[in-house]
Amino acid sequence: MKKILTWICYVFLLAILVVLYQFNNHPLSLLVLFAAILLPILSIVSFRYAYRKIRFSVEFQSSTLNRGEKTALVLCAENSSLIPISKAVFSYRILNDLNPNDIAHKVELSVGPSEHMRYEVPISLMNCGNYTATLSGVELFDILGFVSAVVPVNSVSEAIVLPNRMELPKMFEDYRGKSSDETLYERNEKGSDPSEIFEIRDYRDGDRPQQIHWKLSAKENSLMVKEFADTTGETFEILLCHDFRDAKQLDAYFDLMYSVGILLSEMGFVYSFCYLPNDASQFERITVQKKDQVQDCVVAMYYLDPKASARNTVLHRIGETEERQCLVLAAQPLPTQVQATVLYAKDDLAALYMI
Repeated sequence: MKKILTWICYVFLLAILVVLYQFNNHPLSLLVLFAAILLPILSIVSFRYAYRKIRFSVEFQSSTLNRGEKTALVLCAENSSLIPISKAVFSYRILNDLNPNDIAHKVELSVGPSEHMRYEVPISLMNCGNYTATLSGVELFDILGFVSAVVPVNSVSEAIVLPNRMELPKMFEDYRGKSSDETLYERNEKGSDPSEIFEIRDYRDGDRPQQIHWKLSAKENSLMVKEFADTTGETFEILLCHDFRDAKQLDAYFDLMYSVGILLSEMGFVYSFCYLPNDASQFERITVQKKDQVQDCVVAMYYLDPKASARNTVLHRIGETEERQCLVLAAQPLPTQVQATVLYAKDDLAALYMI
């Protein structure tokens, strides 16, 4: 619409100059008329040359930050030509994979000749999760506004927003004695490393393809499976329901997961997070032996899709592991028939249960 209005104004101005020249037949009027005709041509030709020599990208100022922390999205433009671009409209989106809110944003800037520009857009990422900023395209206009062109851009940047740690009561004091010196010794013995293979057995229904020992299977002409080490020395198994439904439950869920993990690590416990991968119905386990592993576990959970079906699968698993104390982290209340004690609840948005 603006381009149409610009062309109408230009044609109107050109008509005035033509009438003025016919009225006075002055050389200066003719010179102004020729300039008015040449200027749009020069503007369009120079623009066609310049816009092909500009590169655009987007990036987060910080790749890892805390929830609500002020940061910036950096819009970058590199103009290798001597022609300035008076108007460049950046179109970008910021998406949280766990809490989709895919809203388009636009910023209008100018790019000078031979300029490497970095423009910071202040933002605050208010929810936990993995954020993706995508710069899909930039619309450029010539100096006079007669023509425009959309430069396709496929620039993506990611940022991780970590949960906030809460102050939790010392609710695991009664289990300190169960991590005895003998248990600590067992962790360093054969079979305590979850990546250590301590048995080769025949294939059974439900075994993952990754467990198959292909070389031995070919030799024996039968599928053989690698059995990995048991989780010797673990005191707790935390089942993750991943059943949050909105942004408030999402933040409460991960705040509680992070806080419980840090607390258990500081108290000297070895434990595991159990979760359902996106493309599987069987649980995966992440064993946590050090405090600095908790953050990595939280980030790994960011890449899982929230799903209500996970809750039912978690409930079926309760009681299968007798050697570890079973905890359940859920955003939705557990059924009344499940005998569970609420250890901690965060504003009725997420709760930690002991079975």
